[in-house]
Amino acid sequence: MELGDHSSDHTHRSQLDAALDNLNTNLSQLIETVESGALEQLDNADKLRWWQRFETFRNQPPLIDHQLIATAEASDLAGSYGFTNLSRFLVRILQLEPPRLHPPTQLVRPTPHPGLDPRRRH
Repeated sequence: MELGDHSSDHTHRSQLDAALDNLNTNLSQLIETVESGALEQLDNADKLRWWQRFETFRNQPPLIDHQLIATAEASDLAGSYGFTNLSRFLVRILQLEPPRLHPPTQLVRPTPHPGLDPRRRH
């Protein structure tokens, strides 16, 4: 298999492949459900409960990123492809954006929601 080849022609599918396929399928179904108007059917209390559950889910993928980085460093993944630096390897091979620093003049201060008083505790 070539670098970046996502074909499934290998005979043994790993548990990781199956788990990622299931996650992708389930996430697609969730997106379709949300886009079809399911959120509008919830009252505010149920919408908030669902949102909290979704945020818990959404905050979990960085745990996988940390494991990927740790195992890539431990096995010298970048070096095995001729790179001396894991960050450069990831930017080049995975086509990730390099981190950017914005000058302070480009930062925008968040404005409070018009219905919320920032001085009042919520």
